[in-house]
Amino acid sequence: MIITTKHEIEEAILQGKSLARIVIAENKVLPGKFYVLLKQQQIPIQKLPGELLRAKYKVDTGMVAFAEETALLALDELLSRDKKNTYGRLLIADHIENPHNLGAMIRSCAAFDFDGVIVPDRRAAFISEGVSKSSSGAIFQVPIAKTHNLTLAINRLQKNDYWIVGTSLDAEETLQTIDLNRNIALIMGNEDRGIHQKMAEKCDYLIRIKMSSQIQSLNVSVAFGIVAHWLYLHNG
Repeated sequence: MIITTKHEIEEAILQGKSLARIVIAENKVLPGKFYVLLKQQQIPIQKLPGELLRAKYKVDTGMVAFAEETALLALDELLSRDKKNTYGRLLIADHIENPHNLGAMIRSCAAFDFDGVIVPDRRAAFISEGVSKSSSGAIFQVPIAKTHNLTLAINRLQKNDYWIVGTSLDAEETLQTIDLNRNIALIMGNEDRGIHQKMAEKCDYLIRIKMSSQIQSLNVSVAFGIVAHWLYLHNG
């Protein structure tokens, strides 16, 4: 995986990821602490003319690092991990297609102590450079599980004492009216279609976000950030 910002590189190193090398523009001066960190980790530093670096790797940050691919877990591996707080918090990304949205949601997962993310293996954004950049390196912090069938994954979660909460513009319930003192797996639906009907039928709760009547909907990553923060504030 290619990562292209100082913050992503630092996060990858702090999370124990292996970096094969870093390539920087000839005229780029690395911050002292960052340079020392690279030297401590014995990461080879290669220099290229800035124009060649931009042309070859299509980046404008003046640096490119080559990291090992993010390991994706099986659902049972994710469920076997310890919870960060009193109650488990998981994100089910229901066919999120935009890598920037998925990356931003993973960053919110890191910010609000979610225990992991569950993604489908088809018709969804890959865990890629775009996702990594949008997450600002949070993909190296948050465990990610991939599944072939989200509906079966929900069945498995329910057997493990998780309540399934979905978001819907037409829902009557809100975050303020449901019981949050339990393990919760939150479904966020596709940018255009929302939550798949079969998954909505599996939900224990469907909720909406209270907001001005002048706006019909929010970007999925923004909506998730609001819900995730509320769940973080109400966890035991």
